[in-house]
Amino acid sequence: MRRAKVRAVPFVGVMALAMLASTGGVAHAQDTDACIAANEKAVALQKKGQLVQARAALSTCAASSCPDAVSSSCRQRLVALGETIPSVVFFAADASGHDLVAVRVTVDGAPYADHLDGRAIVLDPGEHEFRFEAAGQAPVVRRLVLHQGEKNRREDVVIGLPGAPGPAATPAPAIARVAAPGSGQETATRGAVQRTTGLVVGGVGVAGVVAGGVFGALSMSAHGSYEASCGSSIGAPAGRCNASGVTGESDAASKGTASTILFIGGGLATAAGLVLYLTAPSGVATPEVAVVPGGVVVAGRF
Repeated sequence: MRRAKVRAVPFVGVMALAMLASTGGVAHAQDTDACIAANEKAVALQKKGQLVQARAALSTCAASSCPDAVSSSCRQRLVALGETIPSVVFFAADASGHDLVAVRVTVDGAPYADHLDGRAIVLDPGEHEFRFEAAGQAPVVRRLVLHQGEKNRREDVVIGLPGAPGPAATPAPAIARVAAPGSGQETATRGAVQRTTGLVVGGVGVAGVVAGGVFGALSMSAHGSYEASCGSSIGAPAGRCNASGVTGESDAASKGTASTILFIGGGLATAAGLVLYLTAPSGVATPEVAVVPGGVVVAGRF
């Protein structure tokens, strides 16, 4: 009978295989611990509202290298969480409405991007501060509150002011009118109207005085007729003077009353017209002040 040959395996090879098997087992255990830790971390972050970091943790435990029970749960929660993380899209333009791309963006005090490319910015829910800077323009700061589940919120940002001033030109001499009480075109017009009214009222007053004088003369004439007709019977009881004397007495009394009224009214009207005329604004031309290089020029009548 032939003996079967048995080939000896070196002791060193046996040890290498044993070490390899042992190393693989340890690595697998480490991967499992990392997956479980990532799952627990995602839960804690989500409770704090730090959804972006929670999504990163769920991506770790959803990997195929994790145990099936862990990775399956993480994948389902990763999809649901992605629907709740808000995002915002900024549209930057200048004052004329032209789109701007070369805009530096800072989010909550930290640099985010050196240009806007139309993509959405994904952030945790809550208040955030955005700062936009473009060359040659003042920065623009916006504060927004992003809500959970809010997707691709559009925000327009205008950078720069319309009609930016060019190089300053040498100003022409500035003419400024210095307003003074009782001066100007409006005051001159008011003064002319008041003077005209004063003349009219004064004229009426003078006419009244003249008429009063006329009625005074007529009253004296009538009184003379009364005396001539009644003679020594003036003041005597009724019936002692003839009809002509009685008529003359009545005529003299009426004309005397009219004369007195006209004298008094005419005098008052004349005085009022004089006051109106003398107190009317003069309407002197408004002085002009010209600011010129090297000094100030004042022109006008004083």
